[in-house]
Amino acid sequence: MVKLWRQDARVERYTTAGFSDESMEALDASGENYGGAAPLSDQFPKLTIRIRTRHAPDDYFTVGILFVASEGIKRILEEFNVKAQYFQLDVIYRRKPYLKRRFFFVHLLDYVDCFDFDRSQYAMETKKGWPDRVKTIEMLAIDESKAAGYDLFILDKVRDLVRCASDELAARVENSGMTGVEFVPPSMWGRY
Repeated sequence: MVKLWRQDARVERYTTAGFSDESMEALDASGENYGGAAPLSDQFPKLTIRIRTRHAPDDYFTVGILFVASEGIKRILEEFNVKAQYFQLDVIYRRKPYLKRRFFFVHLLDYVDCFDFDRSQYAMETKKGWPDRVKTIEMLAIDESKAAGYDLFILDKVRDLVRCASDELAARVENSGMTGVEFVPPSMWGRY
Protein backbone atom coordinates (compact mmCIF):
# COMPACT_ATOMS: atom_id res chain seq x y z
CA MET A 1 0.00 0.00 0.00
CA VAL A 2 1.18 3.50 -0.82
CA LYS A 3 1.28 6.09 1.94
CA LEU A 4 1.61 9.84 1.77
CA TRP A 5 4.95 11.16 3.03
CA ARG A 6 4.25 14.41 4.82
CA GLN A 7 5.73 16.68 7.44
CA ASP A 8 4.63 15.89 10.98
CA ALA A 9 2.13 18.64 11.82
CA ARG A 10 2.45 18.47 15.61
CA VAL A 11 3.65 21.85 16.84
CA GLU A 12 6.44 20.42 19.00
CA ARG A 13 7.82 18.48 16.01
CA TYR A 14 7.22 20.90 13.17
CA THR A 15 10.37 22.51 11.83
CA THR A 16 9.95 25.77 9.99
CA ALA A 17 12.82 27.21 7.99
CA GLY A 18 13.57 29.63 5.21
CA PHE A 19 16.31 30.38 2.72
CA SER A 20 19.00 32.94 3.39
CA ASP A 21 18.79 35.96 1.10
CA GLU A 22 21.95 34.82 -0.69
CA SER A 23 20.42 31.41 -1.36
CA MET A 24 17.28 32.95 -2.83
CA GLU A 25 19.41 35.05 -5.15
CA ALA A 26 21.51 32.02 -6.12
CA LEU A 27 18.39 29.94 -6.88
CA ASP A 28 16.92 32.73 -8.99
CA ALA A 29 20.20 33.22 -10.86
CA SER A 30 20.73 29.49 -11.47
CA GLY A 31 17.62 29.11 -13.62
CA GLU A 32 17.30 25.53 -12.37
CA ASN A 33 13.82 23.98 -12.30
CA TYR A 34 14.18 22.37 -8.89
CA GLY A 35 10.48 21.51 -8.79
CA GLY A 36 10.51 19.12 -11.73
CA ALA A 37 11.52 15.56 -12.50
CA ALA A 38 14.54 16.41 -14.63
CA PRO A 39 17.96 15.98 -13.02
CA LEU A 40 19.58 19.15 -11.78
CA SER A 41 23.02 20.20 -12.98
CA ASP A 42 26.19 19.74 -10.99
CA GLN A 43 26.22 23.52 -10.80
CA PHE A 44 23.17 23.62 -8.51
CA PRO A 45 23.94 26.40 -6.02
CA LYS A 46 25.01 25.75 -2.45
CA LEU A 47 22.02 26.75 -0.29
CA THR A 48 21.81 28.01 3.26
CA ILE A 49 18.63 27.60 5.25
CA ARG A 50 17.76 29.19 8.56
CA ILE A 51 15.79 27.24 11.15
CA ARG A 52 13.02 29.38 12.63
CA THR A 53 11.66 27.03 15.29
CA ARG A 54 12.99 26.91 18.83
CA HIS A 55 13.82 23.22 18.64
CA ALA A 56 16.67 21.78 16.59
CA PRO A 57 15.73 20.72 13.07
CA ASP A 58 13.85 17.46 12.60
CA ASP A 59 15.22 14.77 10.32
CA TYR A 60 12.67 15.80 7.69
CA PHE A 61 11.08 19.14 6.88
CA THR A 62 10.35 21.32 3.90
CA VAL A 63 11.58 24.73 2.84
CA GLY A 64 9.17 25.96 0.22
CA ILE A 65 8.86 22.95 -2.07
CA LEU A 66 12.27 21.56 -1.13
CA PHE A 67 12.36 18.13 0.52
CA VAL A 68 14.99 18.46 3.26
CA ALA A 69 16.36 15.33 4.90
CA SER A 70 18.99 14.56 7.48
CA GLU A 71 21.90 12.30 6.75
CA GLY A 72 19.97 9.50 8.50
CA ILE A 73 17.01 9.72 6.15
CA LYS A 74 19.37 10.06 3.19
CA ARG A 75 21.03 6.75 4.16
CA ILE A 76 17.63 5.04 4.31
CA LEU A 77 16.65 6.42 0.91
CA GLU A 78 19.94 5.17 -0.51
CA GLU A 79 19.30 1.71 1.01
CA PHE A 80 16.04 1.63 -0.96
CA ASN A 81 17.75 2.93 -4.13
CA VAL A 82 15.37 5.86 -4.33
CA LYS A 83 15.97 7.70 -7.59
CA ALA A 84 17.09 11.11 -6.34
CA GLN A 85 19.86 13.65 -6.29
CA TYR A 86 21.23 14.89 -2.96
CA PHE A 87 22.59 18.40 -2.44
CA GLN A 88 24.14 19.21 0.92
CA LEU A 89 22.73 22.29 2.66
CA ASP A 90 24.24 24.70 5.14
CA VAL A 91 21.93 25.00 8.14
CA ILE A 92 21.81 27.95 10.53
CA TYR A 93 20.16 27.35 13.90
CA ARG A 94 20.10 29.97 16.63
CA ARG A 95 22.27 32.21 14.43
CA LYS A 96 25.10 29.64 14.26
CA PRO A 97 25.99 26.88 11.82
CA TYR A 98 24.24 23.69 12.89
CA LEU A 99 26.86 20.91 12.83
CA LYS A 100 25.26 18.05 14.80
CA ARG A 101 23.82 16.49 11.62
CA ARG A 102 24.20 17.10 7.93
CA PHE A 103 21.14 17.97 5.85
CA PHE A 104 20.38 17.55 2.17
CA PHE A 105 17.95 18.82 -0.40
CA VAL A 106 16.55 15.60 -1.87
CA HIS A 107 15.56 16.15 -5.48
CA LEU A 108 13.22 13.24 -6.27
CA LEU A 109 13.38 12.09 -9.88
CA ASP A 110 10.51 9.60 -10.00
CA TYR A 111 7.16 11.11 -10.93
CA VAL A 112 4.60 8.31 -11.21
CA ASP A 113 1.31 8.56 -13.10
CA CYS A 114 -0.82 6.61 -10.61
CA PHE A 115 -3.57 9.06 -9.66
CA ASP A 116 -6.77 7.00 -9.59
CA PHE A 117 -9.22 9.15 -11.56
CA ASP A 118 -12.12 6.76 -10.97
CA ARG A 119 -11.92 6.63 -7.17
CA SER A 120 -10.69 10.18 -6.42
CA GLN A 121 -12.72 13.35 -6.15
CA TYR A 122 -10.95 16.24 -7.85
CA ALA A 123 -11.10 19.18 -10.25
CA MET A 124 -8.97 19.46 -13.36
CA GLU A 125 -6.82 22.48 -14.21
CA THR A 126 -8.55 24.83 -16.64
CA LYS A 127 -5.56 26.93 -17.73
CA LYS A 128 -4.23 26.47 -21.24
CA GLY A 129 -1.16 24.28 -21.37
CA TRP A 130 -2.25 22.11 -18.42
CA PRO A 131 -5.06 19.98 -19.92
CA ASP A 132 -4.32 16.80 -17.99
CA ARG A 133 -3.29 18.24 -14.62
CA VAL A 134 -5.34 17.81 -11.44
CA LYS A 135 -5.87 21.23 -9.86
CA THR A 136 -7.55 20.39 -6.55
CA ILE A 137 -8.18 17.14 -4.69
CA GLU A 138 -11.08 16.52 -2.34
CA MET A 139 -10.52 12.78 -1.94
CA LEU A 140 -7.32 11.04 -3.05
CA ALA A 141 -6.94 7.48 -4.26
CA ILE A 142 -3.83 5.88 -5.74
CA ASP A 143 -3.75 3.14 -8.38
CA GLU A 144 -1.54 0.73 -6.43
CA SER A 145 -0.73 -1.38 -9.49
CA LYS A 146 0.90 1.62 -11.21
CA ALA A 147 2.80 2.58 -8.03
CA ALA A 148 4.27 -0.89 -7.55
CA GLY A 149 8.06 -0.94 -7.63
CA TYR A 150 8.52 2.65 -6.48
CA ASP A 151 9.57 3.30 -2.89
CA LEU A 152 9.43 7.11 -2.96
CA PHE A 153 7.96 9.23 -5.72
CA ILE A 154 5.95 12.30 -6.56
CA LEU A 155 2.43 11.86 -7.87
CA ASP A 156 2.49 12.92 -11.51
CA LYS A 157 -0.09 15.17 -13.19
CA VAL A 158 -1.14 16.75 -9.89
CA ARG A 159 -0.67 20.45 -9.21
CA ASP A 160 0.07 19.94 -5.51
CA LEU A 161 3.36 18.29 -4.67
CA VAL A 162 2.22 14.90 -3.35
CA ARG A 163 5.04 12.67 -2.11
CA CYS A 164 4.25 8.97 -1.79
CA ALA A 165 6.14 6.14 -0.11
CA SER A 166 5.89 2.37 -0.16
CA ASP A 167 4.84 0.58 3.01
CA GLU A 168 8.33 -0.88 3.29
CA LEU A 169 10.07 2.49 3.14
CA ALA A 170 7.54 4.06 5.53
CA ALA A 171 8.08 1.25 8.05
CA ARG A 172 11.87 1.57 7.79
CA VAL A 173 11.76 5.34 8.41
CA GLU A 174 9.29 4.99 11.29
CA ASN A 175 11.27 2.17 12.94
CA SER A 176 14.50 4.16 12.66
CA GLY A 177 13.18 6.90 14.95
CA MET A 178 13.57 9.66 12.37
CA THR A 179 11.67 12.80 13.32
CA GLY A 180 9.51 15.23 11.39
CA VAL A 181 7.84 12.80 9.01
CA GLU A 182 4.58 10.95 9.22
CA PHE A 183 2.95 8.51 6.85
CA VAL A 184 -0.77 8.41 6.24
CA PRO A 185 -3.01 6.58 3.79
CA PRO A 186 -4.13 8.56 0.73
CA SER A 187 -7.67 8.58 2.15
CA MET A 188 -6.37 11.03 4.80
CA TRP A 189 -5.66 13.66 2.11
CA GLY A 190 -6.92 17.04 3.25
CA ARG A 191 -7.26 16.02 6.89
CA TYR A 192 -4.18 17.79 8.13
